[in-house]
Amino acid sequence: MKKEDIRITRTYKLLCNALVKLLNDKPFGKITVTDICREAMINRSTFYDHFEDKYHLLTFGIQDMLEEATATPASRGDLDGIWLNLLRNVADLKVFYRRVLLDGDDESLRIIFHERVAQDLEKHIMEIGDPDLPYTKVVIISEFITGSIVSILRWWLRTDRVTAEELADVIPSLMEGYGKYFLRNGSDM
Repeated sequence: MKKEDIRITRTYKLLCNALVKLLNDKPFGKITVTDICREAMINRSTFYDHFEDKYHLLTFGIQDMLEEATATPASRGDLDGIWLNLLRNVADLKVFYRRVLLDGDDESLRIIFHERVAQDLEKHIMEIGDPDLPYTKVVIISEFITGSIVSILRWWLRTDRVTAEELADVIPSLMEGYGKYFLRNGSDM
């Protein structure tokens, strides 16, 4: 097993935290790599040792947040717990997620988020689904569910009508219906 360098982990954390903090103050399009480095107290050369650009950092940060939000509950076996953790993460970082999912100036943020969620779902479907399910169908299922997830998150961030707990109480039963159909009958699709 490869030992992780704590300095690299620290650098990633500082850069991601700096980006989240900056997104609280201004749109992603107005944030520069220099802004991120200044906020993180990291040299630009160090930034470019690890990331190609701010979009690469954003992609890494979103993936890291999704993994953190979904990793804890019973090693991903507790879907209700995963939903609740994810929604609490969104609630805790509401301004960040509003910038990513609702900012009309930069569609690429929404696309990055969508792609990260879809890729994570593909892996999960392949782990728990019918082993004979063709990969094309796995992609279709993950895109369908991801579209639902992004849509409900955008509604929630826009309206703020329910708590994370209330939303987490409803979503699993909706997804369970899709999952039962797609994962058990997927080879008949």
